[in-house]
Amino acid sequence: MKKRIAIIFFTEQGGSLAGKMLETFRNTEQFSDEECPESPEIILYRKMKFPDCMNQGVVDVSESLHDWCASIFPVVDALIFIGASGIAVRTIAPFLVSKIKDPAVLVADEAGKHMISLLSGHLGGGNELNRFLAERLGADPVITTASDVRGKLAIDVWAQKNHLYITDLTAAKAVAARIVNGETVPFCCEGRVSGQVPPELKRVDADTLPEQDGAVIVSVRNKQISDRIQTDEQGMFRAKESEGTDAAAKKCGNLHLVPRAVILGIGCKKGKSAEEIRKFVFSLLREQKVAPQSICKIASIDLKAKEAGLKAFAEELAVPFVTFSAEKLNELPGEYTSSAFVSSVTGADNVCERAAMAAVDSGEREGARFLCRKAAGNGVTAALLEQPWEVFFE
Repeated sequence: MKKRIAIIFFTEQGGSLAGKMLETFRNTEQFSDEECPESPEIILYRKMKFPDCMNQGVVDVSESLHDWCASIFPVVDALIFIGASGIAVRTIAPFLVSKIKDPAVLVADEAGKHMISLLSGHLGGGNELNRFLAERLGADPVITTASDVRGKLAIDVWAQKNHLYITDLTAAKAVAARIVNGETVPFCCEGRVSGQVPPELKRVDADTLPEQDGAVIVSVRNKQISDRIQTDEQGMFRAKESEGTDAAAKKCGNLHLVPRAVILGIGCKKGKSAEEIRKFVFSLLREQKVAPQSICKIASIDLKAKEAGLKAFAEELAVPFVTFSAEKLNELPGEYTSSAFVSSVTGADNVCERAAMAAVDSGEREGARFLCRKAAGNGVTAALLEQPWEVFFE
């Protein structure tokens, strides 16, 4: 659930509560899930020393709270203050960036009576963490986000639980506002849907999506992808981080959520740099209107297992790079774009398409579909294969 959590306290009683929190995290399997299998790193910080206070595993904060927060805020997933909420607010205020980047911030009084979700309640997981601790420590959970207060679907939390990339926070804000105001939002998903679709959403087919803005669309493709998604200096697509004004929110487009479900099958000439590979692949993705965030894996033939450019590109996308033998590729059933030249060099009549298919679990291959067959340019060949995927509602 969380990978790094910092807890800071100011009194001996606060230190006692910090110790209880530490034991709670250590004794709960919830914090060792498939997304974060390793145990979380919990760090206890003490601002003032006390004669009888716990000492083992506690880091003393000798610098000012401002300087301490400057160093810790960017590198933790959650920050818990045990003390007055005013101290927490004044300490974190200079370091706030956006709801995408800011960690969850919780505040607990030193007696453990109240637990407040102060910052990043949804995307940062603060509300969930707050409920978890409050339940186990017998505290009163204080959560003020509108969707939680009214018992409505929080679309950003749902997207996060399903590992869906939110392409536009302004659109997400508009959808959230419609839900909180009691409206039903059109919902279109190209993957499988398990569980009961909540009443806040009305499932519709892609062909019958309403023309008005504000629908929720879950797919690896987006017709407006080049317009709605910003790019950074490396060309990676990034969600718009500005929440926007109310007027902007009303004018924004549909909310597009991207699952990681596309396998990039690839081949290249020896020595191709990551920059050359990136340039071709991103051009192909834009042409096909496929979000880079949908890529879950890069696959090739084992002859390319040590190709530096491919390995570096996979690291940039933060996805696995897998390779297969020519024999394994040739065994795959199905029709592929064959090449006698490629076969003479690699032993397989096609690398990119076959490698992409080989990377799909055997039981799911029948449902996989090519978004783009073999495309070539500048010494690089690539294919885009969408594997079966699903979203769930609890």
